[in-house]
Amino acid sequence: MGLFGPFKYKAKDGTVYYVHMYVKGKKKFYYLSPSPENALGSLPKGFEIVEHESGLVFLRKKKSKGFLSWLFDFSQEKKEKEEIQGYETSEEKKKEKEEK
Repeated sequence: MGLFGPFKYKAKDGTVYYVHMYVKGKKKFYYLSPSPENALGSLPKGFEIVEHESGLVFLRKKKSKGFLSWLFDFSQEKKEKEEIQGYETSEEKKKEKEEK
């Protein structure tokens, strides 16, 4: 257990889930269950909880953002480029309207 008890996740429908682990051979398997017995104190490193539109709640490994993503935030650069392109296209549209 963690410092403040087991790790909990409350789903949209109000159900509380706890993270569990079982070992089979050398592999560790993590899963969510509504039972608080033998629950882990924290979310395993490299995992995230995902709730599907249908209400299904599950654990999955975090998706890698690519090589050197820890050093550079490429998502911010992409957003800035999209904003600049959006600005340029809106300016072009204004000029076309003025010409007509």
